[in-house]
Amino acid sequence: MLYINPFLGRFDFWTGERGRQFVVELTRRGATVETLSAILGQGASEAARPTGLLAWAKRALREKIAIDRAMFLVELLLIARGMRRTMRQTWQVWRRRAELPVDAVLARAFEYDWTAWIVGRILKVPVVLESHSVFFIERRLRGRRFSAVWRWFEIRQWRNCDRIWVNTPELKQKIVENGIAADRVVVIPFGLKLEAYSAAPHQHDDDDVDLIFVGSFYTWHGAEVLLRALAVARGRTDKVRRLVMVGDGMTRSNCEDLARELNVADIVEFTGWLPHDQVVARIHDADIAVAPYLKVEPFYFEPVKVLEYMAEGAAVVSSNQGCVSELLDDGAIGRLVPPGDVEALAREIVDLAEDPAARARLGRAGRAKFERHHTMQTTAARVFTVLADLTRAAAPQDELHSTAQLGARPET
Repeated sequence: MLYINPFLGRFDFWTGERGRQFVVELTRRGATVETLSAILGQGASEAARPTGLLAWAKRALREKIAIDRAMFLVELLLIARGMRRTMRQTWQVWRRRAELPVDAVLARAFEYDWTAWIVGRILKVPVVLESHSVFFIERRLRGRRFSAVWRWFEIRQWRNCDRIWVNTPELKQKIVENGIAADRVVVIPFGLKLEAYSAAPHQHDDDDVDLIFVGSFYTWHGAEVLLRALAVARGRTDKVRRLVMVGDGMTRSNCEDLARELNVADIVEFTGWLPHDQVVARIHDADIAVAPYLKVEPFYFEPVKVLEYMAEGAAVVSSNQGCVSELLDDGAIGRLVPPGDVEALAREIVDLAEDPAARARLGRAGRAKFERHHTMQTTAARVFTVLADLTRAAAPQDELHSTAQLGARPET
């Protein structure tokens, strides 16, 4: 199998680490995995690392400097980078196609990157596309330019893949609505490596309570709503000690201003992005973990932050939309609030802050569900089955290439 994931070479980015863990789990189940990054001899992946201009443009967005121009520049740079990456990677595969006896391609979708589509045609093997979002919808949500041309390209890539692996039923529905047969879209939640999270559950005692938010500072992530709810909660209980906000993005400076305006800046820490092990440690130290998404239509993505909160045994409070209610068993293992409702969010924060037994109960229940359904091992086993079925359907078993066979070798 050939695995294409532009994040694999990023050792400073947790998505790269997650991709490398996924390769290990597939290998344990019998797949011989070649990665495109290794074939191209990439150290740190240029695909996922911002260029100087792109980094400048993103800073301009965050600091509210010439937002319209900066947004336009971001779009142009992403297009140029994606097209360059596609041409470079597909050319290298074409040159080395005789040396790549693979039976299937698994590729993570990446914006303005059509490598999977073209490589599948070059190698004449089944292609499974791992998709976490619909890029033409994401562009609209982030306030970037929407183009019917790029929508056409994205749908075209879907049509030229044998299977599309998505994380949620809602995402599957959006893809099916764009003309893709439902039986070609497989829903497999993306799991996380169990060993990356603490085996010892957080001790929810009656001491001061810490809150945490992890995520990109985009409008629909609801960071401003959380700050307003924190200000309300602080006026009702003396149990709330601190809110840690991990991440960065275009609304971070607005949130810093709002924290000062609401007189909560003394108990709010903005960390920026941290190495993943430090993020996990911060979640483990928190008592209440919040995912305060605003109302989003469609809310089709899988909130990985909620899975990480569950993995570390934090009591979760989240907006009730999309697959979040299913993740939290309709409120049985986490508190659900209407999106954007400051009063409801403040009420749940106060209630949990004053009830350590409820926090501990929710934390244990969340961790138990994570171990049952959302580990990397569970995800890899299901993806392996999809790849093996496609491979067997594409060619007789005795004609499969021995160097990339997806046979049913026992797990070690």
